[in-house]
Amino acid sequence: MRHVILISALFCAMSALQADPGDSTIIQTFSFSSGRGTKTGTFLFPDGSKQYEKILMVYTVKCNTSGANGVCGEWDYDQATELLRFVRTDTSINAVIDTSGNVVTDSSGNAIMDTSINTIYDIWRLGVYITPYGNGLTLGDGWSWMYDVSDFVHLLKDSVTLRDHNSQQNLDLKFVFIEGTPVREVISIRKIWDSRGVGFPGYWEGYPLNKFDDIVRDTTIALMPEEKGVKLLSTITGHMMNGNNAAAEFSHNVHTILADGNVIEQFDIIQQCSNNPMYPQGGTWVYARAGWCTGMPGTVREFELTPYVVNNSINFDYDVQSDPNGVYKIDLKMVTYGEVNRPVDVAMVDIIAPTDNLQHKRYNPTLGNPIIKIKNTGADRLTALEISYGFGAQSFTYQWTGSLSFMKETEVTLPFVNWDAVGGSEASGTFFVELRNPNGVADPTPYNNKMTSTFKLPPIYTANDFRMSFKPDKRISETKWRVISIAGNAVMAQSQGGMNYGQTYTADITLPSGGYMLELTDAAGNGMIGWLHNETGLDGAAYLRRKTEYDTWISCYTFKADFGDAERFYFGVNQFTGINEQPSNLANLSIYPNPAQTELNLDLTQLTATYATATVYDITGRAIATQQVISGQINTIDINNLTSGMHFITVSEAGHNIWRGKFMKL
Repeated sequence: MRHVILISALFCAMSALQADPGDSTIIQTFSFSSGRGTKTGTFLFPDGSKQYEKILMVYTVKCNTSGANGVCGEWDYDQATELLRFVRTDTSINAVIDTSGNVVTDSSGNAIMDTSINTIYDIWRLGVYITPYGNGLTLGDGWSWMYDVSDFVHLLKDSVTLRDHNSQQNLDLKFVFIEGTPVREVISIRKIWDSRGVGFPGYWEGYPLNKFDDIVRDTTIALMPEEKGVKLLSTITGHMMNGNNAAAEFSHNVHTILADGNVIEQFDIIQQCSNNPMYPQGGTWVYARAGWCTGMPGTVREFELTPYVVNNSINFDYDVQSDPNGVYKIDLKMVTYGEVNRPVDVAMVDIIAPTDNLQHKRYNPTLGNPIIKIKNTGADRLTALEISYGFGAQSFTYQWTGSLSFMKETEVTLPFVNWDAVGGSEASGTFFVELRNPNGVADPTPYNNKMTSTFKLPPIYTANDFRMSFKPDKRISETKWRVISIAGNAVMAQSQGGMNYGQTYTADITLPSGGYMLELTDAAGNGMIGWLHNETGLDGAAYLRRKTEYDTWISCYTFKADFGDAERFYFGVNQFTGINEQPSNLANLSIYPNPAQTELNLDLTQLTATYATATVYDITGRAIATQQVISGQINTIDINNLTSGMHFITVSEAGHNIWRGKFMKL
């Protein structure tokens, strides 16, 4: 029997996956009723006789602001989920001691001996989760995180013993085995560097940064003939707060991966946390940290080493900048594979918008363009793809072009849709996506090309007059607000001049019918709360109201003071799209290359008007370049002088925006 596994229904509105051509198996392990703290259990998994395209570990945490055994734990602990492989048992013989410390003897005066069994395990970490700051936090029905554990396929079969250490939230742990042909067969998985159980100093687990390169050394491993592909799988998180730079939790540190003497990747381990979807929390969740954020999995990085295999062996090293303080918790594994099974293949990874997936709640409910994530699972570079998407009876087609190498992912922004045709105020719906014809050929694994998401539309207000109220915190210049239409046109933005701490300022806005986004941003990424800077006083505040027919004001939206770097609120005025806000987004209109360094090609071959206007915006929505372009041909846009980072571009005819896209400037 074949069926579709709706991950959205099972795991807190996760995207739906089309599990075909065979059955998909769900293994329930620990449940919310298992309690908190370290728990160990043995569970029956599939016997390994079938092939699986992917194996997912679904980690769902749940807690509340009140109630017996329901309150979220207060602190940010790193908690591992481990697989235990039995090695041996040790029998130790000891005398039984009474409560007074005396040896207990039998009637003949012989000591009574206690035989205890000590089980020795080979321990494999499947994933790391950092618990959120729980004060004032509620997780409702639970938050789910997906871990791809396909590389552990040889360990996840038959009788499997698991252990999880989460002491802060109730946990539900499921495994989903999705049948199909994998991208490439796993031959082996090896532990290379593992700091589990290494204490430095005291209770801190990990490798000290000042000795890291003495422990993690240049390594060469001989491969078997069938091991054709090699990948380094890394989870590294920085901890400890000694020293002026609070190493290594908050320290910037450049990591370098080398293979066969070549630098294959270099990056700063610090990652931004101010856009954490699980917010607000009760602690310093907005601070950037080394390889982790509170309430999220420890960051997993993959490094493809296959091109550096020489004479059936691989040489590699992992270097970090030295630091006198701090430790890194290390989990570095090497996975080997057989040949890639397909030259051309593509897979859906995620739907970012529209969706009610909690991981993307900072961008939803939306009136913007649909955004998806795809992955090249074929050996050849992916350069072209047909994307079918829509809502119910509405279906659209988009021709994507780009350059995506093997096992790399990218976000794709799809053309604008008419949200009024999808539904009305706060209507629910289902969005679908299907990938077709990668590089112009039929996809050999269509079962992983489809995905759906459930979503809810923003509210529609039958009013045209609105009032924005804003009260700055002590760091007045950091926080700003703006209103833009869904076509990308700026309507109103906050003026910073003359503002004083603690005083409330209002701005009245008259909006034509259409869709809008109200955005609040903070340049420092710490919202409008003072305690993060040890500042006493009032937090900032921002809220939007609408005018009624009785000349009273009703609240539309109140921003959270502890919002991090940005919070967005989409809404409609009488309708979503509006007469002058209908980008027709031609299916074949595109920009390339993306990312780009000096020039951007804008393909207008599908336009029929003589002239159009291209406008480039920075990440804040500020127009920074405008150029008249010629329809019916490919135009070149000079971006050499733009700053590096994400930018947006619109094309307009006769004053109306007809298309929007985004690109990365290198």
